[in-house]
Amino acid sequence: MSEIHFKKEHSFGKEKAREIIQEYADKYGEQLKKFKIEFQWDGDTINLSGPAKGTIEVREENVEVSVKLGLAARMLKGRIEEGMKSGIEKVMKDYA
Repeated sequence: MSEIHFKKEHSFGKEKAREIIQEYADKYGEQLKKFKIEFQWDGDTINLSGPAKGTIEVREENVEVSVKLGLAARMLKGRIEEGMKSGIEKVMKDYA
């Protein structure tokens, strides 16, 4: 199984970072759905399901993304990873 793992450091604090990641989910959720990836909040963590399973964990000083891609999603790993990284960076930059 192919994996995506990265951390994005921030200085917003956990509460503000959660708001920012919620904006990311609202803004880019439709793109994730194109890949049949669903998400649901559980505390400070977004759980991803579908052809990509994993988490987006909001922490005090960083956001950590850990995703395992199923067989169908492996071919799109680069697009999925780049989309997640650039989307999170963009919404965080908007608040910087």
